[in-house]
Amino acid sequence: MKVLFFFLLFFTFFTSAAQYRRKNQLFNSLELPPFPKKVFEVGGFLQLGSYQGDLNPSNFTFVSSDPGIGFFIKRNPVTLLPNNTFRRSRTVKRVFNGEIFGAYQNLSFKDQNINDLRNINPFCYLSNQKRNLSFSTNVFQLGVDLEYNPFIVGNQNFFAPYVVGGVSGILFNPRATYTLDGVTKTVNLKDVQTEGIKYLNVSSVLNMGIGVRYVSELGYTIGIELFQNFTQTDYLDDVSRFYPVDFSSLTPEQILLSARGIELNKDFIASGYSSSWLKNNPEIVKRYAGKRRGDSYDKDAFWNLKISYSQILKLRR
Repeated sequence: MKVLFFFLLFFTFFTSAAQYRRKNQLFNSLELPPFPKKVFEVGGFLQLGSYQGDLNPSNFTFVSSDPGIGFFIKRNPVTLLPNNTFRRSRTVKRVFNGEIFGAYQNLSFKDQNINDLRNINPFCYLSNQKRNLSFSTNVFQLGVDLEYNPFIVGNQNFFAPYVVGGVSGILFNPRATYTLDGVTKTVNLKDVQTEGIKYLNVSSVLNMGIGVRYVSELGYTIGIELFQNFTQTDYLDDVSRFYPVDFSSLTPEQILLSARGIELNKDFIASGYSSSWLKNNPEIVKRYAGKRRGDSYDKDAFWNLKISYSQILKLRR
């Protein structure tokens, strides 16, 4: 709710400013009528992303952030001269502009980061360290956004703040690394079914963000955006509900990847992370049976901080 309130406040402020500008004759007299040409912005961006979910309940932290990359094609009406040069009072029209984008982002987190989170969010549970879960996933995202430019600042070179929102789809695949019988492996957690549940590794996403761009008279733009992505899955991190009720039918690999707190057991460490130790100590394993593993009431999310560069291209007629 705090994030939604922030976006609404931002949107209301710039909309009010835009209405004032339309009513002010001085501002209107400085604007030239638009030339009937339209342009596309084609560009790419680098981004920093951070996951929010059952392992990380905090918003907008850099405790565990990962890099990403992407591209976009944006419809951006601009006033142009017939000789393909910009007018002196070049301006972005105050309209909604569409955008198609694609991105690749890595996301990761582990319960051992809780100590760092406590400095930001005192409500993080230190007991999660004993849970000892972790994950890493590649996220491939493709979507469309609608951007609103309420007003601009400047003439030949100008800044344009904006708000943006849209929908997208993601493909993800949470993984984890573990050691058993002296062998270290990285596996796809979806295949292990750590909670005894099959789930899809695709999800729809609601995108909301704010940004500002600098547009040069040379025909390129540089922008910075802060995006919040609300997914419709609770398995981005492979954590949602409860530990399996019956561990007796699981393989040593499934047992360990489901209840990774066992890795902190001194006897298990002394055994050299032995699968036979898991079979010979069922009373240790049964302590986890049916207990809560995550929070299924809230879906997972992630935020992105983007720095973009694009080139303005004129449409030929």
